[in-house]
Amino acid sequence: MDVNLPDVSGFELARDIAPQGEMGIIMLTARAGRDDRVRGYAEGADLYLTKPVDSEELALAIVNLGHRIRRARAQPVGEQAALAVTSEDAPWLLDRQSQVLRSSGGAFARLSARETILLDYMARHPDKTVSRDEISALFGHAEPAPESRRIDAAFARLRSKLKAEGMDLPVRVVHGAGLRLVKTIRVV
Repeated sequence: MDVNLPDVSGFELARDIAPQGEMGIIMLTARAGRDDRVRGYAEGADLYLTKPVDSEELALAIVNLGHRIRRARAQPVGEQAALAVTSEDAPWLLDRQSQVLRSSGGAFARLSARETILLDYMARHPDKTVSRDEISALFGHAEPAPESRRIDAAFARLRSKLKAEGMDLPVRVVHGAGLRLVKTIRVV
């Protein structure tokens, strides 16, 4: 939003919108003075950018702010949430549509389509060791050659992605048999 709006000041609008916490506020204005920037942040702006602004910088700022807002929305709220976050037995959540896996501790990671398909299948068969052949079939491949490392490489990438987000993959490798869940994953 601009600070110099026709009917209301952008500062006033930010002050009214910010407490709702439902959206981010980026002020994009020609008013570059220190007092204006400080007031913008004080009234609730998440970012205060001055014109002219680089379009790539603005696009990345919007994307990053959007990610933070979605993460904040994904966090449980209230007393029940505190229990869920601290409980190791709480189920993990897999959101198929947004391709996000959230741990019982509240950390989350974005997944690829294949990773989502694999974890969805495993969540729907929690007491089963999923074989390499089943995994290949999920992805539409013929039986994997014994020397193929495609599944191992994909699994290593998934494990690394979750570790970067502070999450331990809730899947165990069963030597010679396949993969098995060690935590409950609830699919939404």
